[in-house]
Amino acid sequence: MAGRLTLYAPAGCGELLGAAVSLLRRIARELSLMAVGPIIREGGCICLCYEDDSLAVYVHISDPHRDVNFDKAEVIVKLMASSSNRDCPT
Repeated sequence: MAGRLTLYAPAGCGELLGAAVSLLRRIARELSLMAVGPIIREGGCICLCYEDDSLAVYVHISDPHRDVNFDKAEVIVKLMASSSNRDCPT
């Protein structure tokens, strides 16, 4: 499976959801990944997931009402997606 990014979010998280969707689309475009979401679900956290055949990485925003550092979330997801796409030594 080619890598993909998925965004999960609770209903009613407002501006934070808009920022998360922008982040999802920007990373997907820059890394040529498929973007899915936002998928609205129960629970109180926003989750950005990178997944491929060998790896699944989740960045959770446990409190959608606090000030979130999206730059940090972007770096984490890009790092994991980029390292997953490299050939690993055996």
